[in-house]
Amino acid sequence: MAAGRELVSKARPILAAALCALFAAGGAQAAAYDPAAWRGDYAILKKGLERSYANLAWFASPRGGVNLPDLDRRTQQALAAARSDRQARAALTAFLKAIPDAHLQLIDPKAAADLTAQDGPDHGLVGDRSGGPCDAYDLTEGLKTDFSLPFEQVGARRVSKAGALFATALYDSPDGRRIGLVRIPSFEMRQYPDLCRGAAAQLQRSPENRGVDFDDFIQAGFLQFLAQAVDDLHRRGAQAVLVDVGGNPGGGDAGQIAAGLLAAAPLRSNPIWMVAGPPASHMLDHQLSVLRAARDRARDPRSRRDLDAAIAAAAGRKAAIPARACDMSWVWRQQRPWAPRACSNLIDAGFLAGPAAQADWRAYPERTTSVALYAPAALGPAQGRWTGPVYVLVDERTASAAEMFGAILQDNHAARLVGRHTLGAGCGNQGPYRFVALPKTGASVRVSDCVLIRADGSDEVAGLEPDLRIDGGGGESHRAADALSRITADLRKSAPAAPPPQDTAATAR
Repeated sequence: MAAGRELVSKARPILAAALCALFAAGGAQAAAYDPAAWRGDYAILKKGLERSYANLAWFASPRGGVNLPDLDRRTQQALAAARSDRQARAALTAFLKAIPDAHLQLIDPKAAADLTAQDGPDHGLVGDRSGGPCDAYDLTEGLKTDFSLPFEQVGARRVSKAGALFATALYDSPDGRRIGLVRIPSFEMRQYPDLCRGAAAQLQRSPENRGVDFDDFIQAGFLQFLAQAVDDLHRRGAQAVLVDVGGNPGGGDAGQIAAGLLAAAPLRSNPIWMVAGPPASHMLDHQLSVLRAARDRARDPRSRRDLDAAIAAAAGRKAAIPARACDMSWVWRQQRPWAPRACSNLIDAGFLAGPAAQADWRAYPERTTSVALYAPAALGPAQGRWTGPVYVLVDERTASAAEMFGAILQDNHAARLVGRHTLGAGCGNQGPYRFVALPKTGASVRVSDCVLIRADGSDEVAGLEPDLRIDGGGGESHRAADALSRITADLRKSAPAAPPPQDTAATAR
């Protein structure tokens, strides 16, 4: 199952542009202004958010930073005062823009229909596979494969070869510390067409792998290349590593699993809550399917016992879905403390990693048992590939699964975040896309179906706050130097300066 699989780094500009274009088209065709139709769209939107929007209870709380009763009053007043389609659409535009969720997007009907048609139950590849399994893989415009800041301008030296999946570099600080840098531009496997083509060729050469899910196979290759990049930095004498996810727009489960490469022990997964209804049923059905398949293959008594317990727990959660539905119209009348167990229209669905919050890949004789209970166990021996200090570079365009990557490491005290507050995209979708159709507007609002709960109890849609904040001014070179300086100072607090180890990779050449 994928979390936050949409690429949302440009979501807010796209939202504004889509609203203007769609509303303008609708207004051009309207013979006369119909205020009742616009008020009807607003009522439909509110009711749809109550039923289907996972982050509504968060934004209805003081911690969410949005006063929904006040926003509702202002929107109704603006619609009442509107005397044209232009003024009415401005009121709805302002309403949507006031909710800081990058996954809350307005899209045109064709795009909604295409997404619905393409979105299979297991989020398979989009597009026609008739010409090959990589037909659907498309390098999205704007994907920045180089570092998000110009570290080479401030003393870092590139060590990765041209065309490498992940750019890598080394920086030697003035006090003798060597910091390795690795760039992850996206966690969406569809962003890597070369990786797809390589995986397809490997599958053709290895008939024994033909039963493997193709998306899973590509993700395994992604993780393997990332582990190799980290290994190379270690061989070259890096004493700390900076993982650059600045501008990373998100993707899928690789964001969660990749974090395990950088932590000596399995990371505790964050709890996931789903909209109580079809989204929760979809996710729990998928979870049950994986657990039962593992149970059928299990031969070890402990494996069977733990899988049976997980199956019973997931089945119990599914049976409890109807009882969790509640009237969410209170959000337009009052603010309440953030309490997902109260009336939130959400249900506890376990953890992002699966039924178990944490598990070692060696805990069971069959790897299928470990992975069914805790998806990052798929890393196997690659778990904890890096054991030194870890820093994660984030910025205001870091979104979705990239935020999940940083959140898991930060919440487990396995890394420190460096940079600026992230976009705030939250979990995104675990099941098929969900929409609220607006008849007068002629468009649909896409809503999230899941919530990730962080260690401090907050909804991940709030975004990530860096541990080491860098100055936003002075240009990109200044920010790159500031990031490296702050990391060096932080390392100085924890360990004395020492000459960096020999670059064994360079020596070998």
